[in-house]
Amino acid sequence: MLGGYEICKALLFAGAAIVLSGCIGLAVGSYGKHERLDTSFALTQGKNNFGGSVPSEAYSEPEILSLWGEPDRITTNKCCRVLSYRNDCSWSGVGAFVIIIPVPLLVPSGHYENRFYLKDGKCVGLVSEYGEVSQVYGFMWADNGGGFVAGDAPNGSRKIPLDFCK
Repeated sequence: MLGGYEICKALLFAGAAIVLSGCIGLAVGSYGKHERLDTSFALTQGKNNFGGSVPSEAYSEPEILSLWGEPDRITTNKCCRVLSYRNDCSWSGVGAFVIIIPVPLLVPSGHYENRFYLKDGKCVGLVSEYGEVSQVYGFMWADNGGGFVAGDAPNGSRKIPLDFCK
């Protein structure tokens, strides 16, 4: 039988775990690549390095090459020239969230990329890939609210429409 001290200790531990994780619930979900579009950004010296102040004019291809070096791949998408730079290892898989404990089951699935879309020699968009929860089913509660969720996770786009390359 648990005494008052043990119950207090268990409640304190559970409270600390909830505060540290920021979430509580019972849910499963899938994890994969998502894309983010930036039209205003600042580059610094070295591949995949961002920072500094945003220039008043769009970057040109020679400026991108001088800062980040040769791209890993150059392709064409409709009327845009695309400079692709490989970034970190990408992960895909599924996971569960049980009370306060996340249980990921992920495998490496390639690499994330940063892609510059150039039109008439100027960058019209940067698409950056990153990992995020894609689908979710279950009950989750966090400091910003929550409830029952089923379907697409409420976050960024899996694939950015390239309307600027028409």
